[in-house]
Amino acid sequence: GCAGPCFIATEVCGLAGGAEIKAKARGRQKLTCLLFVICHLISSLCPKCCAYAVRMAALLQLVLAGAFAARSGWFVERADSGERIASFNAHMLGMILAWLAMTEGVLAWATWERGAGLSHANTKTAHAGFNLLGIAFATWGLVSIFRNHAVKGIPPLYSAHSWLGVFAVSMVALAALGGVACFLLGNLLGISAEVRKAMLPWHRMAAVMGYFAGLLAMLMGIQEKQGWTDCADGGARCTDKTLLGLMALATAALGAAVAARLAADSEAKRRDAKESKRLLA
Repeated sequence: GCAGPCFIATEVCGLAGGAEIKAKARGRQKLTCLLFVICHLISSLCPKCCAYAVRMAALLQLVLAGAFAARSGWFVERADSGERIASFNAHMLGMILAWLAMTEGVLAWATWERGAGLSHANTKTAHAGFNLLGIAFATWGLVSIFRNHAVKGIPPLYSAHSWLGVFAVSMVALAALGGVACFLLGNLLGISAEVRKAMLPWHRMAAVMGYFAGLLAMLMGIQEKQGWTDCADGGARCTDKTLLGLMALATAALGAAVAARLAADSEAKRRDAKESKRLLA
């Protein structure tokens, strides 16, 4: 169960060269695994506790992104024409807002239906709404960075971060559109219960794959941005790089908390199913 968060942590710290850096990468991987295990144990005793951890990590991620953007600005001005264009920060904020909305979508069943007692129909609507809102934010984030690169003359999709990011958005968009067609509007479109049942595992796989691939893309993007960020004194450490490093840890913590919440919810459903069988026996 720890493989997903640990894989994310490895990518965050996957820097080239140096025994010291590699040792730090292994240390951060162990830290993320420890976060996952702690959250998983707590969620078994207090299901709402891990939900709170998800919101705290998400809020911290947003606050750190806002602090970084406040220091570097939302717009940049071209030296040759004076044209003002959206900076990298617009892309960063759009993608963070997208994945925060998708976090609520991914956890809708655990949080709203089984956690808060919302009806299945209303939870389904909330699940679809959060994910479609996330796709809208992601579209804004992607348009911002493509526009930024076009004006600066930077080739699009030149990095592994961008490839994985487009893949993640494509997967969540595919899952969302398929989910709306099959499950939200299935009766209106005449889709049979058998087809919807067959589509459910594929819908879940695409959604979870896209969600965690997006978190991984965020971490790779943060690492890439750190490489492009120059400190005013020419050194290797400064406030901007520290904010980006903390943002990476908040993103990893968010992934660990979500994974633990999903695992705890899955175990709770299995226990309920076994109890139902026992009572009916």
